[in-house]
Amino acid sequence: DRKGAEAIRCTPEAILSGTVRAAGAGAVWLAPLGLSAGTELCAVERVLAEGAALMAALAEQDVARIWVVTRGTQAAAGEAVENVMAAGAWGMFAAVAHEYPSIAMACVDLPGEPLEDEMDALAAVLLESREESRIAIRDGSLYGARLAPWAWGEGEHVGAGELRAE
Repeated sequence: DRKGAEAIRCTPEAILSGTVRAAGAGAVWLAPLGLSAGTELCAVERVLAEGAALMAALAEQDVARIWVVTRGTQAAAGEAVENVMAAGAWGMFAAVAHEYPSIAMACVDLPGEPLEDEMDALAAVLLESREESRIAIRDGSLYGARLAPWAWGEGEHVGAGELRAE
């Protein structure tokens, strides 16, 4: 609201039931923020299933753009992934984006430890019209997902006979 955009807070149920309509607007899915490394798998599955249903409902309402916000799910700025349980939201979201190519969809990952000004940084990302669809916010900088060449390094090669199930 401080950035001049109108924000309507609602539950997924309000969207799914049609009580709140988002036609022509943008939607931000925050449920994955409630997932942590200690979250049980059944709870993760519920959140992702609800997210898939929510994305389908928003697509039927002709929403303009959908963002998913996670915390600590992407390796950026040299840090490791802290929240593997919520990282699945990015994969699910990518699959849903292929089902609804007419809707702009983007993922934003916040750092594992909250920053003082992260809500301002998140608002700036959400309000800017950008081509980037996979963004990590770290220490005031934005990182985009990129494919980079990869080569075998010393000690990284595993021979065919070295893999076995125990």
